[in-house]
Amino acid sequence: MGYKAVRNNRWKYIHYLELQGMDELYDLKTDPYEMHNQINTKRSSVVVRDLKNEMKRLLRESGDTLVID
Repeated sequence: MGYKAVRNNRWKYIHYLELQGMDELYDLKTDPYEMHNQINTKRSSVVVRDLKNEMKRLLRESGDTLVID
C-alpha cells in the first residue's frame, strides 16, 4: 500500500494511493501525535484543497507522474 504526504507548519495531509476514502488530515498544532483525523470536519475542505495543490506542485517539480484528484 502506497501513499503520498505533504505538510506545512500546521497541517499534515496523507493521500493513500490504493485506498479510496481513507485519506488523513492532522492539525499538528493541536494534535502533534496525530490521534484525531480531521479529514471530514467542516473546515478541512479548504485545508485539503490547499495541501492537494501543494502536493501536485511538488510531484510536478520532482517529475512524478502520479495524478491526484
